[in-house]
Amino acid sequence: MTTETQTLEIVEPVEAQLVAYAGKTGLEQTSTTPLVAAFRPVFVESRQVLADAVGVAESVKDATCVSEIRKARACRLAIRKVRIEGDKVRKAQKATALAYGKAVDGFYNILEADLAPVEKALQDAEDTAERAEVARKDGIEAGRKAALSPYVQDVALYAVRDMAEPAFQALLVGVKTAKEQSEAAAAKAEADRIAAEKARIAEEARIKAENDKLRQEALALEAAAKAEREAAEAKLAAERAEAARLAAEAKAKADAEAKAAAAKAAMERAAVEAKAKAEREAIEAKARAEKAAADAQAAKERAAREKVEAELKAQRDAEAKKAAAEALAKRKAESAGDAEKVNNYAATIRHTIPKLKNDTLQGEIERQAESFIAWLEKKVAAL
Repeated sequence: MTTETQTLEIVEPVEAQLVAYAGKTGLEQTSTTPLVAAFRPVFVESRQVLADAVGVAESVKDATCVSEIRKARACRLAIRKVRIEGDKVRKAQKATALAYGKAVDGFYNILEADLAPVEKALQDAEDTAERAEVARKDGIEAGRKAALSPYVQDVALYAVRDMAEPAFQALLVGVKTAKEQSEAAAAKAEADRIAAEKARIAEEARIKAENDKLRQEALALEAAAKAEREAAEAKLAAERAEAARLAAEAKAKADAEAKAAAAKAAMERAAVEAKAKAEREAIEAKARAEKAAADAQAAKERAAREKVEAELKAQRDAEAKKAAAEALAKRKAESAGDAEKVNNYAATIRHTIPKLKNDTLQGEIERQAESFIAWLEKKVAAL
Protein backbone atom coordinates (compact mmCIF):
# COMPACT_ATOMS: atom_id res chain seq x y z
CA MET A 1 0.00 0.00 0.00
CA THR A 2 1.44 3.40 -1.01
CA THR A 3 1.95 6.34 1.32
CA GLU A 4 -0.66 8.37 -0.56
CA THR A 5 -3.26 5.62 -0.03
CA GLN A 6 -2.42 5.46 3.69
CA THR A 7 -2.82 9.23 3.98
CA LEU A 8 -6.28 9.06 2.33
CA GLU A 9 -7.35 6.33 4.74
CA ILE A 10 -6.30 8.48 7.72
CA VAL A 11 -7.86 11.70 6.41
CA GLU A 12 -11.36 10.28 6.02
CA PRO A 13 -11.89 9.26 9.72
CA VAL A 14 -10.15 12.46 10.94
CA GLU A 15 -12.44 14.59 8.76
CA ALA A 16 -15.52 12.78 10.11
CA GLN A 17 -14.33 13.15 13.70
CA LEU A 18 -13.61 16.88 13.36
CA VAL A 19 -16.90 17.61 11.56
CA ALA A 20 -18.82 15.65 14.21
CA TYR A 21 -17.19 17.60 17.04
CA ALA A 22 -17.78 20.93 15.22
CA GLY A 23 -21.48 20.12 15.10
CA LYS A 24 -21.54 19.71 18.89
CA THR A 25 -19.92 23.07 19.69
CA GLY A 26 -23.10 25.06 18.97
CA LEU A 27 -21.24 27.38 16.56
CA GLU A 28 -22.33 28.19 13.05
CA GLN A 29 -20.77 26.08 10.27
CA THR A 30 -19.18 29.21 8.82
CA SER A 31 -17.22 29.53 12.09
CA THR A 32 -16.26 25.85 12.44
CA THR A 33 -15.20 25.25 8.81
CA PRO A 34 -11.97 27.34 9.16
CA LEU A 35 -11.17 25.47 12.41
CA VAL A 36 -11.59 22.07 10.74
CA ALA A 37 -9.39 23.17 7.84
CA ALA A 38 -6.71 24.57 10.17
CA PHE A 39 -6.50 21.49 12.43
CA ARG A 40 -6.97 18.82 9.71
CA PRO A 41 -3.26 18.56 8.68
CA VAL A 42 -2.15 18.36 12.29
CA PHE A 43 -4.66 15.58 13.09
CA VAL A 44 -3.64 13.66 9.95
CA GLU A 45 0.01 13.87 10.93
CA SER A 46 -0.82 12.88 14.53
CA ARG A 47 -2.56 9.70 13.36
CA GLN A 48 0.55 8.79 11.32
CA VAL A 49 3.07 9.32 14.17
CA LEU A 50 0.79 7.49 16.61
CA ALA A 51 0.61 4.52 14.22
CA ASP A 52 4.41 4.54 13.95
CA ALA A 53 4.71 4.48 17.77
CA VAL A 54 2.50 1.41 18.28
CA GLY A 55 4.45 -1.26 20.25
CA VAL A 56 7.66 0.80 20.42
CA ALA A 57 7.54 1.50 24.16
CA GLU A 58 6.75 -2.15 24.92
CA SER A 59 9.72 -3.34 22.83
CA VAL A 60 12.24 -1.76 25.20
CA LYS A 61 12.96 -4.51 27.76
CA ASP A 62 16.28 -3.32 29.22
CA ALA A 63 19.34 -1.17 28.52
CA THR A 64 20.66 -3.61 25.91
CA CYS A 65 17.79 -2.79 23.51
CA VAL A 66 19.73 0.01 21.87
CA SER A 67 17.93 0.11 18.51
CA GLU A 68 14.52 -0.02 20.20
CA ILE A 69 15.49 2.85 22.52
CA ARG A 70 16.68 4.85 19.48
CA LYS A 71 13.36 4.20 17.74
CA ALA A 72 11.43 5.24 20.90
CA ARG A 73 13.31 8.55 20.87
CA ALA A 74 12.56 9.13 17.19
CA CYS A 75 8.82 8.43 17.76
CA ARG A 76 8.73 10.74 20.76
CA LEU A 77 10.34 13.59 18.88
CA ALA A 78 7.91 13.10 16.00
CA ILE A 79 4.94 13.25 18.39
CA ARG A 80 6.41 16.32 20.09
CA LYS A 81 6.75 18.04 16.71
CA VAL A 82 3.06 17.37 15.93
CA ARG A 83 2.01 18.64 19.37
CA ILE A 84 3.99 21.87 18.91
CA GLU A 85 2.44 22.40 15.46
CA GLY A 86 -1.03 21.85 16.97
CA ASP A 87 -0.33 24.40 19.72
CA LYS A 88 0.71 26.97 17.08
CA VAL A 89 -2.59 26.40 15.25
CA ARG A 90 -4.48 26.76 18.56
CA LYS A 91 -2.81 30.06 19.43
CA ALA A 92 -3.37 31.47 15.92
CA GLN A 93 -7.08 30.54 15.88
CA LYS A 94 -7.59 31.77 19.45
CA ALA A 95 -5.97 35.13 18.70
CA THR A 96 -8.44 35.63 15.86
CA ALA A 97 -11.32 34.65 18.16
CA LEU A 98 -10.16 37.05 20.87
CA ALA A 99 -9.93 39.92 18.44
CA TYR A 100 -13.41 39.07 17.17
CA GLY A 101 -14.76 39.01 20.77
CA LYS A 102 -13.22 42.39 21.51
CA ALA A 103 -14.78 43.83 18.40
CA VAL A 104 -18.23 42.49 19.42
CA ASP A 105 -17.84 44.05 22.89
CA GLY A 106 -16.85 47.36 21.33
CA PHE A 107 -19.95 47.50 19.13
CA TYR A 108 -22.17 46.72 22.11
CA ASN A 109 -20.47 49.34 24.32
CA ILE A 110 -21.22 52.01 21.73
CA LEU A 111 -24.88 50.93 21.62
CA GLU A 112 -25.14 50.85 25.42
CA ALA A 113 -23.56 54.32 25.76
CA ASP A 114 -26.33 55.70 23.50
CA LEU A 115 -29.24 53.89 25.21
CA ALA A 116 -28.37 53.66 28.93
CA PRO A 117 -28.71 57.38 29.96
CA VAL A 118 -32.10 57.73 28.28
CA GLU A 119 -33.31 54.40 29.72
CA LYS A 120 -32.27 55.45 33.23
CA ALA A 121 -33.98 58.84 32.92
CA LEU A 122 -37.20 57.16 31.74
CA GLN A 123 -36.97 54.62 34.62
CA ASP A 124 -36.57 57.47 37.15
CA ALA A 125 -39.62 59.20 35.68
CA GLU A 126 -41.56 55.94 35.77
CA ASP A 127 -40.67 55.40 39.46
CA THR A 128 -41.69 58.92 40.60
CA ALA A 129 -45.12 57.86 41.92
CA GLU A 130 -43.70 54.76 43.55
CA ARG A 131 -41.01 56.78 45.33
CA ALA A 132 -43.61 59.26 46.54
CA GLU A 133 -45.74 56.41 47.90
CA VAL A 134 -42.73 54.90 49.65
CA ALA A 135 -41.87 58.30 51.18
CA ARG A 136 -45.49 58.72 52.35
CA LYS A 137 -45.49 55.29 53.97
CA ASP A 138 -42.08 55.98 55.52
CA GLY A 139 -43.52 59.11 57.15
CA ILE A 140 -46.59 57.24 58.41
CA GLU A 141 -44.45 54.43 59.77
CA ALA A 142 -42.04 56.80 61.53
CA GLY A 143 -44.91 58.77 63.10
CA ARG A 144 -46.70 55.64 64.29
CA LYS A 145 -43.54 54.13 65.75
CA ALA A 146 -42.85 57.41 67.55
CA ALA A 147 -46.40 57.32 68.97
CA LEU A 148 -45.96 53.72 70.14
CA SER A 149 -42.43 54.07 71.55
CA PRO A 150 -43.46 55.50 74.98
CA TYR A 151 -45.66 52.46 75.64
CA VAL A 152 -43.76 49.47 74.18
CA GLN A 153 -40.18 48.22 74.47
CA ASP A 154 -39.68 47.24 70.79
CA VAL A 155 -41.73 49.06 68.14
CA ALA A 156 -40.29 46.72 65.49
CA LEU A 157 -42.70 44.03 66.73
CA TYR A 158 -45.63 46.01 65.31
CA ALA A 159 -46.23 46.09 61.53
CA VAL A 160 -47.70 49.60 61.47
CA ARG A 161 -46.51 50.67 58.00
CA ASP A 162 -49.55 49.36 56.09
CA MET A 163 -51.99 49.15 59.03
CA ALA A 164 -55.37 50.88 58.59
CA GLU A 165 -55.70 54.03 60.69
CA PRO A 166 -58.61 52.70 62.85
CA ALA A 167 -56.61 49.55 63.57
CA PHE A 168 -53.54 51.60 64.51
CA GLN A 169 -55.59 53.84 66.81
CA ALA A 170 -57.03 50.74 68.48
CA LEU A 171 -53.49 49.35 68.86
CA LEU A 172 -52.22 52.65 70.29
CA VAL A 173 -55.07 52.82 72.83
CA GLY A 174 -54.47 49.17 73.73
CA VAL A 175 -50.73 49.47 74.39
CA LYS A 176 -51.20 52.77 76.21
CA THR A 177 -53.86 51.23 78.47
CA ALA A 178 -51.72 48.15 79.04
CA LYS A 179 -48.73 50.36 79.94
CA GLU A 180 -50.78 52.43 82.39
CA GLN A 181 -52.29 49.31 83.97
CA SER A 182 -48.86 47.69 84.25
CA GLU A 183 -47.40 50.80 85.92
CA ALA A 184 -50.37 51.02 88.31
CA ALA A 185 -50.05 47.34 89.20
CA ALA A 186 -46.30 47.76 89.78
CA ALA A 187 -46.89 50.80 92.01
CA LYS A 188 -49.53 48.93 94.01
CA ALA A 189 -47.30 45.89 94.35
CA GLU A 190 -44.47 48.11 95.63
CA ALA A 191 -46.82 49.79 98.12
CA ASP A 192 -48.03 46.39 99.33
CA ARG A 193 -44.44 45.24 99.68
CA ILE A 194 -43.50 48.31 101.72
CA ALA A 195 -46.54 47.86 103.96
CA ALA A 196 -45.76 44.18 104.47
CA GLU A 197 -42.13 45.05 105.26
CA LYS A 198 -43.23 47.65 107.85
CA ALA A 199 -45.61 45.13 109.42
CA ARG A 200 -42.84 42.53 109.55
CA ILE A 201 -40.43 44.98 111.20
CA ALA A 202 -43.08 46.00 113.76
CA GLU A 203 -43.87 42.36 114.57
CA GLU A 204 -40.18 41.56 114.97
CA ALA A 205 -39.81 44.55 117.33
CA ARG A 206 -42.81 43.37 119.40
CA ILE A 207 -41.43 39.84 119.62
CA LYS A 208 -37.99 41.16 120.59
CA ALA A 209 -39.54 43.30 123.35
CA GLU A 210 -41.44 40.28 124.68
CA ASN A 211 -38.30 38.15 124.59
CA ASP A 212 -36.31 40.88 126.38
CA LYS A 213 -39.00 41.07 129.07
CA LEU A 214 -38.94 37.30 129.56
CA ARG A 215 -35.15 37.33 129.77
CA GLN A 216 -35.24 40.10 132.41
CA GLU A 217 -37.78 38.17 134.46
CA ALA A 218 -35.68 35.01 134.21
CA LEU A 219 -32.57 36.94 135.29
CA ALA A 220 -34.47 38.42 138.25
CA LEU A 221 -35.67 34.99 139.35
CA GLU A 222 -32.17 33.60 139.02
CA ALA A 223 -30.72 36.51 141.05
CA ALA A 224 -33.31 35.96 143.81
CA ALA A 225 -32.50 32.24 143.95
CA LYS A 226 -28.79 33.06 144.08
CA ALA A 227 -29.36 35.54 146.95
CA GLU A 228 -31.32 32.93 148.87
CA ARG A 229 -28.53 30.41 148.37
CA GLU A 230 -25.88 32.90 149.48
CA ALA A 231 -27.94 33.81 152.60
CA ALA A 232 -28.31 30.15 153.52
CA GLU A 233 -24.58 29.60 153.04
CA ALA A 234 -23.80 32.70 155.20
CA LYS A 235 -26.13 31.47 157.93
CA LEU A 236 -24.47 28.05 157.85
CA ALA A 237 -21.02 29.69 158.10
CA ALA A 238 -22.18 31.77 161.09
CA GLU A 239 -23.57 28.74 162.84
CA ARG A 240 -20.33 26.89 162.23
CA ALA A 241 -18.36 29.82 163.63
CA GLU A 242 -20.63 29.90 166.70
CA ALA A 243 -20.16 26.19 167.21
CA ALA A 244 -16.42 26.60 166.94
CA ARG A 245 -16.53 29.49 169.45
CA LEU A 246 -18.57 27.45 171.91
CA ALA A 247 -16.19 24.54 171.53
CA ALA A 248 -13.22 26.81 172.16
CA GLU A 249 -14.88 28.31 175.27
CA ALA A 250 -15.79 24.88 176.57
CA LYS A 251 -12.24 23.66 176.06
CA ALA A 252 -10.78 26.75 177.80
CA LYS A 253 -13.20 26.39 180.71
CA ALA A 254 -12.37 22.75 181.15
CA ASP A 255 -8.63 23.49 181.08
CA ALA A 256 -9.05 26.30 183.66
CA GLU A 257 -11.13 24.37 186.16
CA ALA A 258 -8.66 21.73 186.91
CA LYS A 259 -6.83 18.89 185.50
CA ALA A 260 -8.61 16.78 188.07
CA ALA A 261 -11.85 17.38 186.27
CA ALA A 262 -10.30 16.40 182.94
CA ALA A 263 -12.48 13.37 182.59
CA LYS A 264 -15.61 15.42 183.35
CA ALA A 265 -14.45 18.19 181.05
CA ALA A 266 -13.71 15.68 178.35
CA MET A 267 -17.19 14.27 178.72
CA GLU A 268 -18.74 17.75 178.57
CA ARG A 269 -16.57 18.68 175.58
CA ALA A 270 -17.57 15.52 173.80
CA ALA A 271 -21.20 16.36 174.47
CA VAL A 272 -20.73 19.89 173.22
CA GLU A 273 -18.91 18.66 170.08
CA ALA A 274 -21.60 16.08 169.43
CA LYS A 275 -24.26 18.75 169.79
CA ALA A 276 -22.32 21.11 167.54
CA LYS A 277 -21.85 18.39 164.97
CA ALA A 278 -25.56 17.58 165.05
CA GLU A 279 -26.46 21.25 164.72
CA ARG A 280 -23.93 21.69 161.87
CA GLU A 281 -25.25 18.67 160.03
CA ALA A 282 -28.81 19.94 160.51
CA ILE A 283 -27.84 23.36 159.17
CA GLU A 284 -26.05 21.80 156.16
CA ALA A 285 -29.03 19.53 155.40
CA LYS A 286 -31.37 22.56 155.56
CA ALA A 287 -29.08 24.51 153.19
CA ARG A 288 -29.02 21.61 150.74
CA ALA A 289 -32.81 21.32 150.86
CA GLU A 290 -33.23 25.05 150.27
CA LYS A 291 -30.77 24.92 147.35
CA ALA A 292 -32.66 21.98 145.80
CA ALA A 293 -35.94 23.86 146.21
CA ALA A 294 -34.43 26.96 144.58
CA ASP A 295 -33.08 24.88 141.65
CA ALA A 296 -36.49 23.23 141.21
CA GLN A 297 -38.20 26.64 141.19
CA ALA A 298 -35.70 27.95 138.60
CA ALA A 299 -36.28 24.88 136.38
CA LYS A 300 -40.06 25.37 136.70
CA GLU A 301 -39.78 29.03 135.74
CA ARG A 302 -37.46 28.16 132.81
CA ALA A 303 -39.97 25.55 131.55
CA ALA A 304 -42.77 28.13 131.84
CA ARG A 305 -40.71 30.67 129.91
CA GLU A 306 -39.92 28.15 127.16
CA LYS A 307 -43.63 27.27 126.94
CA VAL A 308 -44.55 30.95 126.55
CA GLU A 309 -41.89 31.39 123.83
CA ALA A 310 -43.17 28.30 121.96
CA GLU A 311 -46.77 29.59 122.14
CA LEU A 312 -45.64 33.00 120.86
CA LYS A 313 -43.72 31.40 117.97
CA ALA A 314 -46.71 29.22 117.04
CA GLN A 315 -48.96 32.31 117.13
CA ARG A 316 -46.50 34.27 114.93
CA ASP A 317 -46.23 31.39 112.42
CA ALA A 318 -50.03 31.10 112.25
CA GLU A 319 -50.39 34.86 111.72
CA ALA A 320 -47.68 34.82 109.00
CA LYS A 321 -49.38 31.91 107.17
CA LYS A 322 -52.75 33.66 107.41
CA ALA A 323 -51.26 36.91 106.06
CA ALA A 324 -49.56 35.03 103.19
CA ALA A 325 -52.79 33.21 102.29
CA GLU A 326 -54.75 36.48 102.35
CA ALA A 327 -52.11 38.19 100.17
CA LEU A 328 -52.17 35.28 97.69
CA ALA A 329 -55.97 35.34 97.52
CA LYS A 330 -55.88 39.10 97.03
CA ARG A 331 -53.30 38.84 94.22
CA LYS A 332 -55.33 36.14 92.48
CA ALA A 333 -58.48 38.24 92.73
CA GLU A 334 -56.65 41.25 91.28
CA SER A 335 -54.99 39.14 88.57
CA ALA A 336 -58.38 37.82 87.40
CA GLY A 337 -59.34 41.25 86.13
CA ASP A 338 -55.93 41.73 84.48
CA ALA A 339 -56.20 38.34 82.76
CA GLU A 340 -59.57 39.26 81.25
CA LYS A 341 -58.23 42.59 80.01
CA VAL A 342 -55.14 41.00 78.45
CA ASN A 343 -57.29 38.29 76.78
CA ASN A 344 -59.59 40.99 75.36
CA TYR A 345 -56.55 42.87 74.08
CA ALA A 346 -55.21 39.72 72.40
CA ALA A 347 -58.62 39.15 70.74
CA THR A 348 -58.61 42.77 69.53
CA ILE A 349 -55.20 42.30 67.91
CA ARG A 350 -56.26 39.06 66.20
CA HIS A 351 -59.48 40.66 64.82
CA THR A 352 -57.79 43.87 63.61
CA ILE A 353 -55.09 42.28 61.42
CA PRO A 354 -55.49 43.91 57.96
CA LYS A 355 -56.12 41.84 54.82
CA LEU A 356 -53.39 42.64 52.28
CA LYS A 357 -52.80 41.76 48.65
CA ASN A 358 -49.16 41.06 49.44
CA ASP A 359 -49.28 37.46 50.69
CA THR A 360 -45.72 37.55 52.02
CA LEU A 361 -46.35 40.67 54.09
CA GLN A 362 -49.73 39.30 55.15
CA GLY A 363 -48.08 36.12 56.43
CA GLU A 364 -45.36 38.04 58.24
CA ILE A 365 -47.92 40.30 59.98
CA GLU A 366 -50.00 37.32 61.05
CA ARG A 367 -46.93 35.48 62.39
CA GLN A 368 -45.76 38.53 64.33
CA ALA A 369 -49.29 39.08 65.73
CA GLU A 370 -49.65 35.42 66.75
CA SER A 371 -46.21 35.53 68.39
CA PHE A 372 -47.23 38.58 70.43
CA ILE A 373 -50.62 37.01 71.30
CA ALA A 374 -48.84 33.81 72.44
CA TRP A 375 -46.60 35.95 74.65
CA LEU A 376 -49.70 37.66 76.15
CA GLU A 377 -51.37 34.30 76.81
CA LYS A 378 -48.19 33.04 78.52
CA LYS A 379 -48.21 36.10 80.79
CA VAL A 380 -51.92 35.54 81.60
CA ALA A 381 -51.19 31.92 82.52
CA ALA A 382 -48.45 33.09 84.92
CA LEU A 383 -50.82 35.45 86.79
